[in-house]
Amino acid sequence: MGQIWDYAADDSTRFDWDKSNTKEIRVVQSMKPDGAVPGADGIDLVYIRFKSPSPFLSARDTLMLRLCGSTNDDECRYAVLTSVTDETVPVPKGIVRGLVVRSALMFKKISEERTIISYIFMTDPVGSVPYSLARVMLGNQAECVGTIGRFAVKKYKN
Repeated sequence: MGQIWDYAADDSTRFDWDKSNTKEIRVVQSMKPDGAVPGADGIDLVYIRFKSPSPFLSARDTLMLRLCGSTNDDECRYAVLTSVTDETVPVPKGIVRGLVVRSALMFKKISEERTIISYIFMTDPVGSVPYSLARVMLGNQAECVGTIGRFAVKKYKN
């Protein structure tokens, strides 16, 4: 499970499993909790800019607080994200700042051979987005979990 988690949680590999949505991702600030948050491995401020699905729709970005952690027995690893504001990261011209109400990725080890991957993504793209286009984009986002799963099977199956 550890190798799969490392792949999924590494920002530098996000473009492998999120080709259709992500245009840019970067850590704005890293904070190590030093026991302040039980189970937390790290807290950081993450900026993500998404591709526009249409030339008639402004691209979106978001600024999120991300908490990564694991259970004491390392049987479960997770990342939880939610939108925040920070005046040091202004909205770029021509971009709409979307709202991520809650996003979470969780890996739970069931056995040596099996891991359950759970992903939630609750968002408000803000502004005027046609319903049909929003559904397509949410479908693309959900496919990311399938891509991570296929990667795991291909790379780590004996």
